[in-house]
Parts: sequence; structure tokens; C-alpha cells
Amino acid sequence: MTWPLPSKMTQSEAELKILLKEAEKRAADAARLATENEQWARKNETLLTLAVKRELEAATQAQQAEKRAAQAVKLSTDNAKWANDSVTQVKQLTKELIALQTRAQTAEQRANEFEAKLAEANTALTTLKQQPPDQRQRGLRDEEETKVLPDIRQEPSPLIEICLCTHNPRREVLDLVLRSIAAQIIPAGGFLFLLVDNASSPAVPETVLAPLRDRGISCRLVQESRPGIFHARNRAMRESIQPLVLWIDDDTEFPPDHVSKCLTIAQQHPEIGCFGGKLRLGPHCRFPAWTASLHPWLAIIDRGEEPITNKTDQWGFWEPPTAGAVVRREVIAHYLEFVDKLPPAFSVGQVGSKNLMRGEDSLLMRMAHRVDLACSYQPTLWGIHHLDNRRFRLRFLLRLLYGYGRSYVRLERIFGNELSPLTARNAWTYFWTRQPHQQHPNWRVILLMKAWSLGYIVERTVRLNEASVRQPHHPAL
Repeated sequence: MTWPLPSKMTQSEAELKILLKEAEKRAADAARLATENEQWARKNETLLTLAVKRELEAATQAQQAEKRAAQAVKLSTDNAKWANDSVTQVKQLTKELIALQTRAQTAEQRANEFEAKLAEANTALTTLKQQPPDQRQRGLRDEEETKVLPDIRQEPSPLIEICLCTHNPRREVLDLVLRSIAAQIIPAGGFLFLLVDNASSPAVPETVLAPLRDRGISCRLVQESRPGIFHARNRAMRESIQPLVLWIDDDTEFPPDHVSKCLTIAQQHPEIGCFGGKLRLGPHCRFPAWTASLHPWLAIIDRGEEPITNKTDQWGFWEPPTAGAVVRREVIAHYLEFVDKLPPAFSVGQVGSKNLMRGEDSLLMRMAHRVDLACSYQPTLWGIHHLDNRRFRLRFLLRLLYGYGRSYVRLERIFGNELSPLTARNAWTYFWTRQPHQQHPNWRVILLMKAWSLGYIVERTVRLNEASVRQPHHPAL
């Protein structure tokens, strides 16, 4: 009988089934572990990506913090320099004030001595008149010649007139500027002041002149209804009467010794017809770093510490901006005679806040050459330009540079240098070849230079075809 053998086979099959189940269970566990490991790997990958991203953000923030720290250090250094300059200027002003007080005391002492001698002379004259005629010495003056001499002490006659033209000014800045004029270290009668309100809305009130009148400064406010800085300054030139005119803007503040320095330079250099100095940014001006190279276009001027003087009939660093510039009467008289003959189409200068044409200041300064006088940059003169922060915006700068491009062509026409019209091909070539990109690493500055080129092209082509402009030989030339 062979029955035990099947029994053993049955037992082996049972064990095999058990082993198979265990293998399946272990395979299921392994699959589950593999799935869990895959999920953990994905989570770890996500966390690693997030960690790398945060590390990059931290590095970027560190760079920005380092950059801000560098800017803070620079600002701190600049502030320290300004503080040192201010201390030096205060010391210098104190010395000048002490010197003026000493001179005033000396003049008063001499005046007292003169009065005493005059009283003695009057007493002696009275005694002589009371004597008989035969006792008088020969050669005595007659009665009219022996009258009491008048007091020779007089108020200082003004030599300079300060002119300010404004249109819708920022009142707090205008008040600051007027206070700086009232604080000038010069006798109250030493200068006159003229304020031209150029179609402001609302009109500038007379009360703004209170700080000047409180100091006894002779001042006037006149209204010019024709909008535009060209008309406003022409009105100021016709209203002013002094041999020297000091131009200031409604946002430009000057130190207390500015007028006295201007008078000294004018007396020492009669060969200079126009001169000005540095213009620094106000402490509250905030501007993007990329606009630094554009500051001269906004009348922020620093040509160094050496004077620059030239008599040539062209623009150069010797030509001052109108803000803070002193102009002699001979230059003004020739300028007024010149512009009176200009056709209306040749007008220059800004009109309101939309038309940002320029060139009126260059037109005035270049008249010095025509009366055989020079223009000059004088670094001892300086002022603070409280620019509106909106002028640093890209949109404003685009309009400004466009106006500068147009003004350049118009000034060339005014001075008799008629520019030939541009063809479409020449205009395209000029637009893309002027101011190569490598000169300006910032794309905004490149764009602004292109705005200048566009204004130049428009004025040479489109504007050239206007009937009112096509007068190449107008009387002023």
C-alpha cells in the first residue's frame, strides 16, 4: 500500500501555500514601503527646492541690505561733509559779520568826528560874521559858500536787483527762498527785489513779500499775463533798473553772503558779462540712482573748484544756468533789442507744465559775446535747488529731453545757423546712431537720449515746414 505518500504531498502543499502567502505579504509590505519612500523622496525634493529658493532670497536680501548699507554710509559721509561745510561757512559769515560791525563802528566814529568839526566850523563862521568887515581877513568866501555843509551820510545806493519769476509756485518753498533773500548780509538799501507772477492761478499775493519788507528791502510784485518763462523774464528785464540783475528761481535758496559775493566778483571782473556758480540738490530731494548722470539737465551744477571763463559764441561749462546767475545791464539791453525783432515762431522757454521747451537762458547768456563780454563759472557761488521730486520721474524726463532736443534746433535758427531739413532716411539713421548704447549702460538713460534725438528730428523736419518759421533772414540776425 502506498497511502502515506499522498499524505506527505498534502503537507508539502500546505507549507508551500503558507510560504506563498508570506511571500505575497512581504511583497505587499515592500510595495507599500516603496510607495512611502517615493512619497518621502518627493517631500524631501520639495523641501530642498524650497530651501534653495529661500537661500537665494536670503542672498538677494543680503545683497540689497549691503547696498543699502553702502548708500547709508555714503549719505552719512555726504551729510558729514555738508555739516563741515556749513560749520566753515558759519565761521566765515561770523568773521564777515564782525568785520562789518567793526566797519560800521569806525564809520560811526568818523561821522561823529565830522559832526564835531562841522560844529566847530559853524561856530568859527558865526564869530567871523559878527566881526566888523575891516577885521575880516582877505580871501574869505562869500555868504553862500560858507553855509553849513549837508550831512554826507546816506543810505547805500543799490547796484544790483534780484529778479524772481514764478508760475504756480510751491508756497512753502517760495517762502524759504524769500527768507534766504531777506537774510542777505548786506545793508537793506544795497539791493532791490522784483517778483514777477507769471499767470499763476491763484495769483501770488503781496503778503509773500513780508519778510523782505520787514527788513526794509525795497520790493515790488508785478503781474505778467502772457504765460511762459520767456515772457516773464523779458518783463523782469524791462521792469528792472539796476546795473546788475541777479536771477533766482522760485525753488532755489542761497546763503546769506551770496549777494555780497556777486557784487565783489562783478567789481573785480568788469570783463565778465554773465556769471553763476554751483547748484546743489536740496536735502529733501529723493531721486533714483540711475538719474545721477542727468542732474545737469535739471540745473544741478558742479563744474569743479576752478573758475571757467570764456568769450566764445557757443555753449560751454562757462555758461551759467539762469538760477543764481548775474547779468550786466549791457547784456540785457542788447538781449531785449535782439528778441524784440524775433518772429513769434522763434519763441523759446517753458510754457506752463506741458510745454517743456528750453533755451531762453542760453539765449540771454550768449548775448554777452555780442557786447564783447565773457561768461563765467565762479565756484565760490553756490545755491540749493529744492527740486520737486516728481521731476525725477521717467515720464517727466522724457518730455524734458524731448523739449531740449527741439530747443537746440530753434536756438541754432535764432543765431542764424539754419539746419537743412532731414529726409526720412537721414532722420532714421540719426535716431539710431546718435548716443551709442555703450555710452549709457542704463536703458532708461538710453531712452531719454532717444527722446532728445526725437525732439531734434521733429524740429528739423515737421516744424521746419510751418509758414511762420520759414524766415531764414529775420531782422534779429
